[in-house]
Amino acid sequence: MQQEIQTEAINLIQANDLTLQAYWELLGLANSDPEFRERVLAQIEEASL
Repeated sequence: MQQEIQTEAINLIQANDLTLQAYWELLGLANSDPEFRERVLAQIEEASL
């Protein structure tokens, strides 16, 4: 089950033209920079409407 979730996550990352390295860098930045995190969350919320 965990392998399926991991594979699905990788497919989603790559489908959005990101490399795994770029994804991890963005995730790290979102975790360390509150302003960037807020921008990311706002875009996620907007995309889910």
